Amino acid sequence: MANREKTAYLSPRRIKIVSRIDLPIDRHEIRKLVKEVLSLMGILRWNLIFYFLDDKGIIEANKVVFSHNYPTDVISVPIEQDPLEGEVLLGIDEIKRNSEEYSTDFVWEIKFCLLHGLLHLLGWQDDTDEERKKMLEFQTKILNHYESGLPLKQL
Repeated sequence: MANREKTAYLSPRRIKIVSRIDLPIDRHEIRKLVKEVLSLMGILRWNLIFYFLDDKGIIEANKVVFSHNYPTDVISVPIEQDPLEGEVLLGIDEIKRNSEEYSTDFVWEIKFCLLHGLLHLLGWQDDTDEERKKMLEFQTKILNHYESGLPLKQL
């Protein structure tokens, strides 16, 4: 029993989803997408928390993390790289506005922003136009492949 506990501790695979608002996406679907992306990226150990916040919550988080007083769609808070540990805060109201502005499905936009936050935890940057373009193209490729029903390992 002690060896099992020790192995579990050394190989965390925890995805926690925190939301006080109704989500139009199933929590199991979120976990499935995250696990597939982590597998694709070769990540074996993780401890991640995804917060789904309304405008009020994401504005407060944005003030604390970036000293910005406005809503945003996603904030990533990396904590550790091995095992991968961090938090992704998703501004669900801003994501809804994005889906309307870009004429995308709301659930697709949630997954897109979730992937963006996850990639930031994995070390991706979007500080330059070139980095941002590369990151957004990779997110789109992952999500379109995932939505087609094919395993991401076939990417």
